[in-house]
Amino acid sequence: MAKGDELSRVGAAVAARRGQLGMTQQELADTAGVDLKTVYNLESGTRWPIARNRIAISAALRWVG
Repeated sequence: MAKGDELSRVGAAVAARRGQLGMTQQELADTAGVDLKTVYNLESGTRWPIARNRIAISAALRWVG
């Protein structure tokens, strides 16, 4: 799997999970303590967030404890 494909797949999974939780991108960003652009870039498959932001987003999506 190419890196871009992986980023797109993860971005789609983040968007789907956010939808399951009934969150907007802004609400996810606020809950995770990251910038809205970070969430947008991840979901659109544009750019990986830095490690600490990936962890914060995962926690906000309740994927990690």
